[in-house]
Parts: sequence; structure tokens; C-alpha cells
Amino acid sequence: MAAPSLASLLTPFPGRLAFAARLALTCALTVLIAETYETLEIALSAYIVFFLTKEDRVSSIIMHISGLILITLIIGLIFLLAILVIDQPVWRVTTMALISFLVLFLGSASKLRAIAPILALVVAYALDLLGLIPQGELATRALLHAWLLIGVPVFAGLIVNLGLGTPPRLLAERTFVARLRAVAAVLRGTGSTAQERLESLLHDGNAALAKYLNFARIEHTSTAKDLAALQAAAASSFRLMALTDSLAALPSPPSSPEDRDKLAATAEAMAAIFETGRYPIDIEASLPSDAAPVLADMDGTLQHFTLAPPEAKAQKPKPKQKSGFFLPDAFSNPAHVRHALKTTAAAMICYIFYLQIDWSGIHTCLITCYIVSLGSAAETARKMMLRFIGAVIGAAPGMLMLVFVMPHLESIGALMILVFLGAFVAAWVAAGGERIAYAGFQIAFAFFLSAIQGYGPGFDLTVARDRVIGIFVGNLVMYVMATQVWPVSVSQRIGETIKASLRGLRDMAKSASQPEWNTGALAARNALTTLEDEIELVAFEPSALRPREDWIAARAQVSTELETTFRLLAPLTPADGPASLADCAAQFDQLVGPASAEEDRVAASVEASPGTSAAPTGTIVTDAARTALRQQIDRLTRALNTASDIPATGTIQQASHATV
Repeated sequence: MAAPSLASLLTPFPGRLAFAARLALTCALTVLIAETYETLEIALSAYIVFFLTKEDRVSSIIMHISGLILITLIIGLIFLLAILVIDQPVWRVTTMALISFLVLFLGSASKLRAIAPILALVVAYALDLLGLIPQGELATRALLHAWLLIGVPVFAGLIVNLGLGTPPRLLAERTFVARLRAVAAVLRGTGSTAQERLESLLHDGNAALAKYLNFARIEHTSTAKDLAALQAAAASSFRLMALTDSLAALPSPPSSPEDRDKLAATAEAMAAIFETGRYPIDIEASLPSDAAPVLADMDGTLQHFTLAPPEAKAQKPKPKQKSGFFLPDAFSNPAHVRHALKTTAAAMICYIFYLQIDWSGIHTCLITCYIVSLGSAAETARKMMLRFIGAVIGAAPGMLMLVFVMPHLESIGALMILVFLGAFVAAWVAAGGERIAYAGFQIAFAFFLSAIQGYGPGFDLTVARDRVIGIFVGNLVMYVMATQVWPVSVSQRIGETIKASLRGLRDMAKSASQPEWNTGALAARNALTTLEDEIELVAFEPSALRPREDWIAARAQVSTELETTFRLLAPLTPADGPASLADCAAQFDQLVGPASAEEDRVAASVEASPGTSAAPTGTIVTDAARTALRQQIDRLTRALNTASDIPATGTIQQASHATV
């Protein structure tokens, strides 16, 4: 799948305008409250909104409340430590580093990942204030202001999200609409854009849908019957996309335009029903009994789109295994400790640096270290350009406002409008997906730090200049730490991701029912998407860390062959049991090994999707389809063998020596 263009990443989609407006409104309300009560670091409070606000109101509220509870506990801990460190600079810095390390470790090794950087940032800020105001009552006030740093955006965010937040069920319904219309567009052959849109939705998998439906259950705004229907729709829509995506890869693709148009019309009609807040039931067959097998399978999937299979209704759901607060490798994987140490070291270097040169104006370098910390050198390098571009885009209008707009402001309302506009642009970019989200965050960071200076309008360009310099210094220090100290290479993960893809394909070939197919297909699809991202990331690694070009090319070829294998296998889940694909399953066993008892146990306990559907178990496997699949697995095997023969390091071979 080709990388999306910048224009496509900035294109409107359902819900993007509402999300950007909601986030911008929360920022403006935060500034209003902070300006009214004259809290410290108003710009930083406004920026924290970007970390707390999510797509749906349930996860947003959970993030806000969790952040408030955690920061209250941490500030309480600092109160207890203050008596020991308030007059001792060495112990104060040591305490700052230790608590920072602990919070960042929890962010890497536990479920605190989303909010840990902000918590560590507030800890550093609070302890820094103790050094600036080493007196009892004033220090107490300083810690209160540190609490308000998150308390104010939490209060503003709860007001906005409770009143204007998007229900998670609505987000799930929008996903179904997008999937059905993408399928209809491809069936009608409307062009390459439609195929790219379908591939993008297919690559997203069902993780977001599962989250939306789980939050809808927590919210108790939908009946159990409705949630069961939507869970079935999640499984059906994924299968429908996989079948549609496979049409072009089949050895004998169906060519009946009438049948394809009928399916497209049905899909569009069902999408229109989802748009009204309802879901389709009693869908009649669109195709005659002699339709092409794959199209007939798609027709059956549409008919049973929101129906759970009979066996799923009869059986009690298996209890979910609780994942726990910590990740499985929290205390065995040294990467978590190293990540916390590197980020803390970068932050302390910046802190000591601006203290020693007596340039407190660039204190934003300390804040930046916590905000931009990432797991691997490649991720750091790829995001570096986004950060610098975002900083320039955000700082430029912020400084222009100081010169041409701020002198004419006469009310807090006018300042709120300016904050809303700047935050809206940044939020629009941040909502565009992982490829440009960091730029949106950096735009907001630089804009707020440049435009918001203390209480009331600010006019000092020196303050804005120093803060932007601090952003660049923090980015540079963090980049050096990520690429020179315990650098983490994405290439180390690619081999295991390929194995995960093969295991998913093997499970698809062995599946005898729709739930089993869902488990294998979603596992394969998620692994393939991860593999594509990792191969793209490898190119951004520093030359000393990056594998050879022919090594990267060989893995890219493996990724292509895996994608083709998935497309050929998707419609062939056997209706008459797994025996008809036994020879293909045996080929996968040779590549990755048969499923272990542990893998079988995990597969049985993990939901493959938010639910299962009563759609047919698949297309009858023909000799031609089986032959095409076996030939494709042979090509995949050759690509894997070629890739395994190329070492990651050493002299780069000529391209002719890296053929697959």
C-alpha cells in the first residue's frame, strides 16, 4: 500500500470538524479559566488538552479523570518530599530524576503510556518551582499551581466532553458507513482512489471498532441487543472488505457488472441505514443462485451483516483474560528501563544546561524532552522533521499575532477567539493520523508558547523567541539520546512480525468456522500492517544503525508476497471444513511450525473482533483457487529464503545479488 499524500491526510472526513472544534473549544475555555484565576504556565495548560482529548467522549472522560487522580497522588508525594529537598538543590534534582524515571518507566511498561509524559512533565515543573520559591507558604502555593496545570484543562475538558463529546456508538456507525461505501465504490470500479480507500480501512483492522463498542457498553446508552448486532457488523464488515480486496488477485475474478452493481447498491442502502442511527436487518439476497462463488459469499455476508452465528448465541461467552496493569514483559525487557533512563537523562541535561547558563527563557527544552520521547531511533528520526516543521508553522503565526494583533485586543473574549483558531488548525492536523499527528501537536505547542505570555495580551518577542529556541534544543538533545544511547532498531522487530503474519495466515487456512477465520484474518491483517510500517520506518534509521539496502528490499518483497497471499486466501475459507486447504496449511506449518498448545490457548481466549457474524463460512475451494494459492505460497517461501540469506550488516551487495 502506497504512502498517503499530504492532501489526503488533510482531507475532511466525518467527525474531523467536530473533533477539531471540540478540542479547540476546550483549549479556549482552559485559557479563559487560567487567565481569570491567574494560574502559572497557561500555555502549557492549553497544550495538555491535546493529550487528554480523544475521539469519543467516554475515553476522553476516562483520560481526564485518570490524569487528575494520578497528578493529585504525585503532587501529594511531592508535598511529603518537599520538606527534605526544598533547601537542597542536589537532592531536589535527584528527586526530580528519580520520580521522572519511575513515571516514564510506568509509561513504557504499563497502561499509563498515554498520560505518563504529561505526569513526568508536571513533576519536573513542580520540583523546579520549589527551587525558585524555597519558602514554606510560597512553595505550597507553587505546588497548588502545579496541580492546576492539569486541574484546569481537566475541568474545562469535562465540561466540553460531557456536553459536546461524540458518543462511541456514533463513531462505530461512521466506521460501518465508511466500510460499506468503500466496498460499493470498488465494486463499481470507480478508480484507484476507491481501492486505496478500501485498503486503508482494511489495514486499520478492528481494534478501533472494538474500543468504540466496548466504550458504548460502558456508557450504557445502547441495549445489549443493539450492541450484539453492532459487534456482528464489525466482523461482517471486515470480512466484506477482505473479500472485496481479494477480487483483483483471484485467478478468475468475477466479471459480471450486473451482480457487482447489485451488491454495491445493497451496501450503499445499508450504509444509509447506519447513518440514521439504526442498523440493517432482514437483508434480502441480491444475487441469483448461479452467481460467482466470491460474489455469492459477499451477498451472504451482507444478508447476515448484523446477525450473530447460532453457536455464538447458544454458548456462553468465554471470560476475558485480564491483561493486568503492567505489560507481560514489564520487568524482563530492558527496553522499558532504558527508555525511562534516556528520556530522564535528556530532560536533566536540558534542565542543568539552562540553569548553568542562566537562560530560563529556554525552559521549554525540558518540557519538550518529555513530550517528544519515542521508543526507537527510526521513530525519533521520522518525527523529527514533523516536529521542526510543526514548530515553525506554530511559532510563525504566534509571533505575528504578538506584533499585529495583540496590541489591538481589548477583551479576554478576543484572546479566546485567537486561541480557538490556532488550536483548531493544530487539532485538524493532529486528527489526520499517525503520519502527521506529531506535526499538529508541535504546531499547538509552539503556537501556545509564542502567543500566550502570562496574564492578558503579551507583546514580548524575546519570550516567544526563547521558547521556540528551547523547543529546538529539546528536540536536538532527545534525538541525540535516541540515536546514540542504547539505540533501538526497528529491524529487530521485523522478523517476529513476519512470523506473526505467517501464523495468522496458517490459522486462516486451518479455520473451519467464521469465528476461527476472524481470529486468523485479523491477526494476519494486524501483523501485515505492522510489518509495512516497520519496513517504512527502517529507512529513517541513522546510517550506523540502518540495515543494508538489500536487506530492507528483501523484507519489502516478503511483505508484498504476504499481502498477495492474504488476498488469495481471504475468500477461500472452506465451507466444507479445513480438509480442502490441508495441503496449503501444511505449507504454512513448514514456514512457521504447527500451532503450539500455548498459541491455541491464546487464540481461544482472545476475541478476534468485537464479535462474530452468521455470515457463510466461505467459498467452496476450487482446484484453480487451491493451485493459485499453493503457487503463491511457493513464491512467498522463495522470498523468505532470499531474505534470510542476506545479513543485516556488512558491505551492501549490488541490486542484482538481492533478487527474490
